[in-house]
Amino acid sequence: MELSISESSLNRRARLTIGLIAFIQGMGLFYLHHALDNHLWPDGSAIATTVFGMFFIVVPGMIVMTYRDDYEPKRYWPWIVVAAIIFLWLAYHNAASSDTTRFYGERFYFLPACALLAFISLFFLKAWMRDGHWPPKYETQFGFSWHNFLAFALAWLFTLIFWLVLQLWGALFKVVDIDLFQDIFREEWFFYPVLSLAFAYAVVIFRTKINAVGAVQRILRSLISVLLPLLLIIAVMFVSVLPFTGVDLIWQKGYGSDTLLGFVGLSLFFFNAVYQDAKTEPYSYGVSSFLKYSLLVLNVLVLLAAYGVWLRVAQYGLTIERILAIVIVFVIFCYSALYSLTILSRPMYWEIYFGKVNTSMALLVSLIIVLLFTPVLDMARLSVDSQLARLERNEVSLETFDFAYLARSGTYGLRKLEELKQRPDIAKNEKLLKKVESAIENKYRRYYRPDTIVDPKVLAAKVEVFPSGAVVPQDFWNFASKQSRDAESCLKNRCFLLAVDLNKDGVDEYLLFRGAGNQWVYSSHVYKKGGEHGYISQYISDSLNIKVDDLVALLTENKVELKEPNYMNLKIGDKLLNTSSARDQY
Repeated sequence: MELSISESSLNRRARLTIGLIAFIQGMGLFYLHHALDNHLWPDGSAIATTVFGMFFIVVPGMIVMTYRDDYEPKRYWPWIVVAAIIFLWLAYHNAASSDTTRFYGERFYFLPACALLAFISLFFLKAWMRDGHWPPKYETQFGFSWHNFLAFALAWLFTLIFWLVLQLWGALFKVVDIDLFQDIFREEWFFYPVLSLAFAYAVVIFRTKINAVGAVQRILRSLISVLLPLLLIIAVMFVSVLPFTGVDLIWQKGYGSDTLLGFVGLSLFFFNAVYQDAKTEPYSYGVSSFLKYSLLVLNVLVLLAAYGVWLRVAQYGLTIERILAIVIVFVIFCYSALYSLTILSRPMYWEIYFGKVNTSMALLVSLIIVLLFTPVLDMARLSVDSQLARLERNEVSLETFDFAYLARSGTYGLRKLEELKQRPDIAKNEKLLKKVESAIENKYRRYYRPDTIVDPKVLAAKVEVFPSGAVVPQDFWNFASKQSRDAESCLKNRCFLLAVDLNKDGVDEYLLFRGAGNQWVYSSHVYKKGGEHGYISQYISDSLNIKVDDLVALLTENKVELKEPNYMNLKIGDKLLNTSSARDQY
């Protein structure tokens, strides 16, 4: 049975309403862009900016995807209002708790979670509007879930092609020195409303063109029906070899649980897409029986993934990523276990319960997403409290405690760091106090620990200086010791400092090479005089392609010389053209 949903054509009033909503959306996004560029409201307030952006992205988008003039207003508009309030709350809580004025990207799960919640809410809304009762029939829910997803994806594809056509239009006229079109198409006041209108137009077309959406759905289902048996055969083979390989290898790679969850999630999605409402058998009886019962094997994989996550939590406590992993494990396990229970308990009539499982799980996932942005399941709070609990239980010492993680966890973590500063054992320890203060000050850094404090004398003793006998001033070591990434790396690996006057001004620059054992030298920096701190650090992207011991031998023999570039830089007026980077072309 094909569960394709068709929508009748929208009347003129509905199309005009959707067009007006899309235009308002485009102008709202244009204003937000303009305001942030020109420091107008809501610029300066992370909460206002996030809420404003969420409103103009999500609320008009929900209306464009669902509005019909023949929907019952007393049911349709209250749903939209309640959904809007929920999404605005999510935006408010995320901005208020993550301190987005200082760091970006930490709440990477925010947008995917909101997109999933919007997807679920919209197919429930349209199914309810179609059936007129709650809960709507599973066939209607399933049909609108595919219909909305494919209409949305095709509309984005249309919008992308439309934008490329505009760019080609501008480029074509630019060939004859007419820049007008290219200049207009790149203006924010133009492309925000125009692209919003183009997207809305495409949505209207694909919502009411069952031939397009239905055809794509049938093609995808045909492809998935071929891949589902392969996935479940792989699952059975993998579980079969575990008694011989053991399960410890799964977590030694560092990504075992992620791979298992991804595999199970894809398998369940394919199973769902192929069987739909389970009223028809897409395979022969033998193949279908194998697939249904081999689905039970997926429970083993989920439990292995859950065990891997538990191991990490037991060893290192909760983090935002591990809480997310726990949530994902829980959701996937619920799907897998409920599917398996349905097949085992009702092998002849499981289609009656198949839809109920999916409906219940969709509502559960929606509830979990909302709770993640409330104090109930606030991941920042839970992870910070978990790390502090490990500290209180002496599972980690103050000297090795990752204060920077608390700083990156948002306003709650920063508040806890301020409280830690008052602890007697920290307040009386200058080194620990500096680490806490450094974490608070550098809370926006994510890629390496900013709280590392390296003694300049220790760094100077660790780094090998060339040429032999070169005297490096103390102010250089003071500056280099504060470059956390280089300084911390040099404490663990061999580092080499070459003093050489690169620009022939009578003052040495310092090239720092870092390596590990006798492996390749993998990066280098140039430190030169200048800047408010006395020195400036610049990364060199070129590689020497040389091993550590070979580099040491060459530096020891002082086989170092300065080579003039093949091309001098060219200055035309006050404009500088860097021709020295030109290389031979092969």
